[in-house]
Parts: sequence; C-alpha cells; structure tokens
Amino acid sequence: MEPTSAPLVGQSFGKCRLISLIGKGGMGSVYLAEHLFLKRRVAIKILSRDLSSDPEELARFEKEAIAAARLDHENIVTIHDVDEEDGRLFIVMEYVEGEDLDVYLRRKGALPVRRATEIVREVTRALEHAHAAGVVHRDIKPGNVLIGKTGLVKITDFGLAQDVGHKETHDGDYVLGTPFYVSPEQAQGLPADGRSDLYSLGVTYYQMLTGRRPFEGRSPDSVVRKHLEKPRPSPRVRRPALARTIEAIVQRLMAIKPEARYASARDLRRDLDLFLTRRPFLRLRSPK
Repeated sequence: MEPTSAPLVGQSFGKCRLISLIGKGGMGSVYLAEHLFLKRRVAIKILSRDLSSDPEELARFEKEAIAAARLDHENIVTIHDVDEEDGRLFIVMEYVEGEDLDVYLRRKGALPVRRATEIVREVTRALEHAHAAGVVHRDIKPGNVLIGKTGLVKITDFGLAQDVGHKETHDGDYVLGTPFYVSPEQAQGLPADGRSDLYSLGVTYYQMLTGRRPFEGRSPDSVVRKHLEKPRPSPRVRRPALARTIEAIVQRLMAIKPEARYASARDLRRDLDLFLTRRPFLRLRSPK
C-alpha cells in the first residue's frame, strides 16, 4: 500500500486536493480529498499509472463510474464526477467516514446475529435498487461494504459491474470476482445475473455470523473449486445456537445452482424483514 506521504498527497486532481491515502486495490488507489469549490470532503479513486495506458482497463474503469452514476440510493456510494489529470482517470465520489466490513470483522470477529442480519438487509436494499436499474455488481465482498460511523451501510466499487443481459467473454478467468466470494457461475466463466450477487452476499453473511469464511484453500484455484462442491457448509456447524431460519437463508443464498437461490434481492429482503420483525416465516426451500 502506498504510504500517506506518497507524492500524490497534497496534489490537486481536478477540483480536489488529495489529503491522504485511504486504500489501494487492483485497479488503483483511493484518496481522501477536499473539494476546493464545494468545501467538503470526498473520496477519489485514481486509476494506477501502469493501467492508464491500457484501453481495456480504461474502459473497465469508465464502466465502473457509468454503472455507479446511474444509481441513486442511500446504501450505494454516490458518484460525483469522472475526470482526467496528467493522463490518469479518476472518479470523485462520496466520502464515507468509517471503515469497510473487512476491517470491521477483523476488529470484532463474529457479529451478533441481529447486527449481521441488519447489515445484510442494507446491502440487499442496495442490490435491489441496482438490479432494478439493470446493474449487476459481481464483486460483493466485505471490502466493498462500508460501515459509516453513524452505522449506515453502503456498497462501493462497481469496477466489475455489468448490465443485466450483457455478454462478456473472459476465458473462464475467475478474476472477475474475488475467489473467496465468487459465485459458481462466475468461477466457470458463465453469465452472471443478480443471483450471483446474492451468492456472494451469502458467503459474506456466513463470515459475519461465524467469524470465518466458508471456503479456504492453499491457492485461489483450490478455493474456487470449493464453491462448486457439495455439501454446502452450514453456519450452524460453527455457531450451533444459530436460528434455523438464518441457517436456511444462508444456505439458500449459497446454493450452487442459481435457480435454487432467491430469485431476487427483493425476495431475500422480505425474509430478512420477517426475521428482524420476528414475524413467522413461510416455508423455506432447501438449496439444491
């Protein structure tokens, strides 16, 4: 990770002055910045210099901005602008003061069931909005879920997003997604729809409930293979007191076949609401 004293800190990108480095990922770095005209703090994602000359990566970076800019929801990080500085593309977005779920879980371990379910419900609300707009995220994981200081949950990083129905070939390369959270169809290079996001959310839910990821391995390949194998892991093995209704939700989300999962984020949200309001459940299907 670039240190906060990296050369970019203190420089201006567009109408913003970079204050400090927030994080660094596969496509670039994210900085906390001050918008000099609006007089407020924003986050800026800057495409790394070695990718800036790659037309495919530039197109992918621009696609992230376009996909996210189409979405207007309280549980999705808002995109303010896209611009270029010194040959490097950057996205200006809402700054969320807090931490991502990955850091949150490392600090707290397994979460209380109600808190974990509340976080999943907020992510589900965001996905419901994105899917209704025709956008599939394709990289839902703790690192892309932000927990604000006020407790508000937002999803970010639409770098792998695509329109529903869009066909993209990538020779089966599961780099389109993160091995620990990738859906079986993404792992096999098959088309991904909203149910792929729900699968990745199910893996994240499992981790929040147990403090551990359901699939581990010595290599990315070994992890990806486990997403395709039966039986599916049950969170009750690691948390025996967990309600069977929550176990059923997690296992349905993590079903290998998309048709055995929830048909939509809306359907998932309804079951989460039932649990959180302590209303009786309809009979839940077993995953296949």
